Amino acid sequence: MLKVLGALLITGGLGAAGYLTSFLLAKRASAIRSFVDGLILLSSEIGEKRTPLPRAAALCARETRGAGGRFWEEFCRLLDKEPGEDLAMLYRKALFQGDWGLEGGDLRELAALGPVLGRYYGDIQVQAIAQCQKRLERNLLAAEQEVSSRGRIARAAGFSAGIALALLVI
Repeated sequence: MLKVLGALLITGGLGAAGYLTSFLLAKRASAIRSFVDGLILLSSEIGEKRTPLPRAAALCARETRGAGGRFWEEFCRLLDKEPGEDLAMLYRKALFQGDWGLEGGDLRELAALGPVLGRYYGDIQVQAIAQCQKRLERNLLAAEQEVSSRGRIARAAGFSAGIALALLVI
């Protein structure tokens, strides 16, 4: 009886590890999608309506869901907490102090946008946002493909390893 219980626990544990891996892959894709949505809104506000960055960021914080919205909330919090501080520094600080579910390459793409925001004319900011958005969309496509292929493999491998180990125990 204890061997069967142990076998079930091993199978369940390794299966859960596979599902966790799959979940983390999906979390990254969702985070990138959220940041892309925020950049689309930011570009619209800065480019078409000529909204200053602090007000555009506040709108992004209200209107963007998920990790991107939380990032803009943090950026706005830092703007309020440290008025007069360099916008690029606050942007970078907000980007790297939070866990947004992104990988290093995604963060580097977003970090490259920081020195441009709030410093140059709206058209230049919009161009930089569009370039960052395109690179993030490529990362999103790769992340979604990774979820579809590696996610299934991780779930299957977790359960398979669990069953194989359970059979060894019994």
